[in-house]
Amino acid sequence: MSDSNSTLVDVDEQWQDLPGFKGYQASSRGNVRSCVQAGRGKGFYDNWRVLKPKVRAYNRGRRTVAIRSKDQYVGRLILLTFVGPCPPGHECCHKDDDPSDDALPNLYWGTHRQNAEDALRNGRIRRGNQKSTAKLTDEQVIEIRRRAKGGEQILVLAAEHGMSRPQMNS
Repeated sequence: MSDSNSTLVDVDEQWQDLPGFKGYQASSRGNVRSCVQAGRGKGFYDNWRVLKPKVRAYNRGRRTVAIRSKDQYVGRLILLTFVGPCPPGHECCHKDDDPSDDALPNLYWGTHRQNAEDALRNGRIRRGNQKSTAKLTDEQVIEIRRRAKGGEQILVLAAEHGMSRPQMNS
């Protein structure tokens, strides 16, 4: 029988030292911990403590932790620790587009284009008639393009659908 005060340990969670941040470690489950005492020159604790991540509106859901008085993105720290430094022209990408899921299997260094393609594939970016502001269905757009290619005037097609010419060109 287990003691009610015992702490559950995740045996699958792997901790490694955070490169360039002495006294800090990152885990494969997306956690960051520290043994650094607060304040300058205070030294190190004997025990590790997991840092509580912050999520701010301007970070679009991405989690940050304060290291040396500077907010660091948790996903980037996990990749830095387990994969290596960010290659030039790459960024931290979440495979499932959930910025709060910083577990290692969900992260990779990718280009901005790869990140945008993920967002489109995962439904985070809406296109066409998925948008709430869409004026036409996909079928109507195909029909309008077919008729315009056949020589019909855009102004006439726009009037038929209750739209202006500039709306038809966007």
